Amino acid sequence: MAKLSEELWNTLMGLTEDEFKKFKWFLKQGDILEGFPGIPVARLEKADMLDTVDLMVQKYQGPGAVTVFLMVLEKISRNDLVDSLRKTQIGKLTKRRDMHLNLYNNYGLITFKQFHKS
Repeated sequence: MAKLSEELWNTLMGLTEDEFKKFKWFLKQGDILEGFPGIPVARLEKADMLDTVDLMVQKYQGPGAVTVFLMVLEKISRNDLVDSLRKTQIGKLTKRRDMHLNLYNNYGLITFKQFHKS
């Protein structure tokens, strides 16, 4: 999980202070995250980028954290970071052919097997 946390943190480092504030706002909104519960305001209020990554990984677990991360990045219009994170995750899928990890794709989930049929 450490590598995933580091990857997410590196992605967050690409946000401006204002974008990071918006990112955390979306994490609080359970109804906006399409099936994922929000993170309580009290937990995010004083969270820096490292704390935010830890909260996301704890709350949503590996693939779920990536899914939520991508959803929120899209909502704040950082599609460049979405593309970069997707490429990283796809690269990991191709390296681990025996694992059936889920990858977020346009608000849906695509499994490793579906990815290779394309």
